[in-house]
Amino acid sequence: MNIVQFMPTLNGMQKKGLIKFAPETGCKIGKRTIYYVDEVCDGVPNIFGFNGHNYCLQYVSGCFYPYVTYHSPIKK
Repeated sequence: MNIVQFMPTLNGMQKKGLIKFAPETGCKIGKRTIYYVDEVCDGVPNIFGFNGHNYCLQYVSGCFYPYVTYHSPIKK
Protein backbone atom coordinates (compact mmCIF):
# COMPACT_ATOMS: atom_id res chain seq x y z
CA MET A 1 0.00 0.00 0.00
CA ASN A 2 1.50 3.35 -1.08
CA ILE A 3 -0.02 6.01 1.17
CA VAL A 4 0.11 9.52 -0.28
CA GLN A 5 2.15 11.58 2.19
CA PHE A 6 2.81 14.62 0.00
CA MET A 7 0.59 17.44 1.31
CA PRO A 8 0.67 19.48 -1.96
CA THR A 9 -0.90 16.47 -3.73
CA LEU A 10 -3.53 16.02 -1.01
CA ASN A 11 -4.24 19.77 -1.00
CA GLY A 12 -4.68 19.67 -4.78
CA MET A 13 -7.13 16.79 -4.49
CA GLN A 14 -9.12 18.71 -1.90
CA LYS A 15 -9.15 21.91 -3.98
CA LYS A 16 -10.47 19.94 -6.99
CA GLY A 17 -13.26 18.53 -4.82
CA LEU A 18 -12.06 14.93 -4.87
CA ILE A 19 -11.52 14.38 -1.14
CA LYS A 20 -12.52 15.92 2.16
CA PHE A 21 -9.88 16.32 4.85
CA ALA A 22 -10.35 14.94 8.33
CA PRO A 23 -9.78 17.66 10.96
CA GLU A 24 -6.31 16.27 11.79
CA THR A 25 -5.00 15.93 8.20
CA GLY A 26 -1.66 17.72 7.88
CA CYS A 27 -1.25 18.19 11.65
CA LYS A 28 1.78 16.92 13.51
CA ILE A 29 1.35 14.75 16.56
CA GLY A 30 4.78 14.44 18.10
CA LYS A 31 7.09 13.65 15.18
CA ARG A 32 4.34 12.13 13.02
CA THR A 33 2.22 13.96 10.46
CA ILE A 34 -1.37 12.80 9.96
CA TYR A 35 -2.25 11.96 6.32
CA TYR A 36 -5.66 10.30 6.57
CA VAL A 37 -8.76 11.93 5.09
CA ASP A 38 -12.45 11.95 5.90
CA GLU A 39 -13.90 10.64 2.60
CA VAL A 40 -14.18 11.16 -1.14
CA CYS A 41 -16.59 13.91 -2.17
CA ASP A 42 -20.07 13.17 -3.51
CA GLY A 43 -20.02 11.82 -7.05
CA VAL A 44 -16.32 10.83 -6.95
CA PRO A 45 -15.72 7.11 -7.60
CA ASN A 46 -13.66 4.99 -5.21
CA ILE A 47 -10.82 4.97 -7.75
CA PHE A 48 -10.29 8.49 -9.07
CA GLY A 49 -7.76 10.20 -11.32
CA PHE A 50 -5.57 13.16 -10.43
CA ASN A 51 -2.52 14.55 -12.28
CA GLY A 52 -2.08 11.47 -14.48
CA HIS A 53 -2.42 8.85 -11.75
CA ASN A 54 -5.26 6.84 -10.24
CA TYR A 55 -5.78 6.95 -6.48
CA CYS A 56 -8.21 5.29 -4.09
CA LEU A 57 -9.09 5.36 -0.40
CA GLN A 58 -8.00 2.48 1.78
CA TYR A 59 -8.50 1.81 5.47
CA VAL A 60 -5.64 0.69 7.67
CA SER A 61 -6.31 -1.55 10.65
CA GLY A 62 -6.96 0.52 13.75
CA CYS A 63 -7.87 3.78 11.94
CA PHE A 64 -11.32 5.31 11.74
CA TYR A 65 -10.41 7.30 8.62
CA PRO A 66 -9.05 6.07 5.26
CA TYR A 67 -5.81 7.09 3.58
CA VAL A 68 -5.40 8.16 -0.05
CA THR A 69 -3.27 5.51 -1.73
CA TYR A 70 -1.61 5.37 -5.13
CA HIS A 71 -3.42 2.90 -7.37
CA SER A 72 -1.90 3.08 -10.89
CA PRO A 73 -0.90 5.41 -13.71
CA ILE A 74 -3.70 6.51 -16.03
CA LYS A 75 -3.33 4.59 -19.28
CA LYS A 76 -3.25 6.64 -22.45
